[in-house]
Amino acid sequence: MARNKPILVTGSHRSGTTWVGRTLARADGVYYVNEPFNVDFPLDGTKLKVDTWFAHFASSHQQSAINDAVHTTMTWPAWRYAWQVCLDNGLDIKTPGRFAKYFSMRLFKNKMLFKDPLALLSADWFHEQWGADVVVMIRNPFAFAASLKTAIWAFDFNNFARQTPLIETRFKEYKSTIQALAEQPDNFSFMQKSAWLWVLLHEIIRQYQQEYPHWQFCYHEEISLEPAGGFSQLFNALDLPFTAETRAYIEKTTSSGNPSEAKGTNFQARDAKASLDTWKKRLTGDEIAIVSEITKPLGEHFYPKMFTENTAAKS
Repeated sequence: MARNKPILVTGSHRSGTTWVGRTLARADGVYYVNEPFNVDFPLDGTKLKVDTWFAHFASSHQQSAINDAVHTTMTWPAWRYAWQVCLDNGLDIKTPGRFAKYFSMRLFKNKMLFKDPLALLSADWFHEQWGADVVVMIRNPFAFAASLKTAIWAFDFNNFARQTPLIETRFKEYKSTIQALAEQPDNFSFMQKSAWLWVLLHEIIRQYQQEYPHWQFCYHEEISLEPAGGFSQLFNALDLPFTAETRAYIEKTTSSGNPSEAKGTNFQARDAKASLDTWKKRLTGDEIAIVSEITKPLGEHFYPKMFTENTAAKS
């Protein structure tokens, strides 16, 4: 059973979930499933299209559709899954090639790895319902805010506000703040909203640490400092084979020969260690101060050294 247990790689977006998910998916028998909870890009083969960013399963009116889609992804045989993908894309001259592609991708891969930061608020459901091993990525608030600034990714807090059970349980302490962010967004700067988004997502992670201490909580910074060692430990914790080929891939895609900053938002090979300080060039002093003020209460839980006298916010 352990061999076929699904894996969920989640955490806040811009925290390395794609990097970690794709690297783990290099293990034999692992099939990579990209962001089933993505509003803009429905999941191949299942017709699932969630209507809320960061959907909280317990709050969702789409529970049946979500459950069916995940079940389908994990249980359909290779030919059935490939044929459904073809039907979803429309039968045309590309159908034979498309069928062959998805059939071969699924044929010998019976362990599903769901990479999805957007499923963070439903990670407990993935674990309880499907027995998933969960990997939660954590990244410091300054790097998170700087990444959102570079990508120009805004967030509508109505996605949280309209999920009533979520607000009344996991976000109860932040209810008034979320309502203000949702109802009067123009009263907040981009950097303030980015900082509050970090707080809310990492509050969920803090709660998970208490409720599921056996999950894998991975700091982006720690894996970036020692990629081979960090991934070796993670592969071992998930009972995945860590081969010489995988080690070589990690070294190639994280070495100092790669650029420290990516061009665009897609996954790219990078100098992992050098990338740790790019936020210092992306944020102004005023922006660092804003992020520090808002995130410090929770930030001290995850990054105590960052919020002491030698805090990165003052560097």
